[in-house]
Amino acid sequence: MKQKIRVKIADFCIGVFTQDAGTELVLSENYSPFIYTNKNTTDISIEVKTGIPPNFLSTKEIYKAKHEGSSNNSAYFWSIHNLGENKKIVFTSNPGNTQFPYLALVLSAKSKNWQLYFDTNKTIIDPFIYPIGPLIMYYVATFNNACMIHASGVEMNEAGYIFSGVSGIGKSTMAELFHQKGAKIINDDRLIIRKIKNEFYVYNTPMYYPDESKKMRLNKLFLLRQEEQNILHQIHGAKAIANIFANCIHHNYDNILLNSLINLLTELINKAGVYELGFLPHTSVVEYILNNE
Repeated sequence: MKQKIRVKIADFCIGVFTQDAGTELVLSENYSPFIYTNKNTTDISIEVKTGIPPNFLSTKEIYKAKHEGSSNNSAYFWSIHNLGENKKIVFTSNPGNTQFPYLALVLSAKSKNWQLYFDTNKTIIDPFIYPIGPLIMYYVATFNNACMIHASGVEMNEAGYIFSGVSGIGKSTMAELFHQKGAKIINDDRLIIRKIKNEFYVYNTPMYYPDESKKMRLNKLFLLRQEEQNILHQIHGAKAIANIFANCIHHNYDNILLNSLINLLTELINKAGVYELGFLPHTSVVEYILNNE
């Protein structure tokens, strides 16, 4: 008997199913608000299977994300391998052994049918277990003219603002300052940006805490730095693209995907204003932005 779960993230419908009667698919509470009940729409279909095919282990590695905190050079968090026929394998490491795969996601930009293999005897499986959940979201977005970015997003007075920058620069702080002035927080760390027709939209993604699915139209993008006073400067062209690109989530092994991201950002900066924002962590920055954008 086939079991199927559908989630809708950034208006992408991802269907996950298994043909194995002995396997039960479950979602963690942070993905539950994204469950989608429309059975007629699926953008990506992922079949869950148990047992990683042995031939996968001899494929060529093209990218590796090392396991933080490990002194073992062969330890990894996740990696990308070539499978041939325009297919890639995303391996994630075994939680108890960071040298061997725990699961393998087979995907292709040219196919809507992917496979997810678990190396486990467990009968209850979470198909979006970290880090495979964010990796699925990344590839669904990247293959479909969208991008993921480290940024917070807020909606205020029917206008959408995102604040991007390196870790610790103040993305969550800016979201909270706007929230104190009545804004709706879309997300405070990781967003998906999509172009739909002639508009750019911003979506939240499942995080480590439960939150409802949210969406807003993008009007302005701010690149953050901390200053002793609030200061705003609009930027254009290559400088704007380079600064946004630096905060986007991307894997540097595929030039086609990188060029697609650059093309998307080129369209974005021609549609939405991009600003460098130096700010004080005080609600006065909200009025400053609204008065000077």
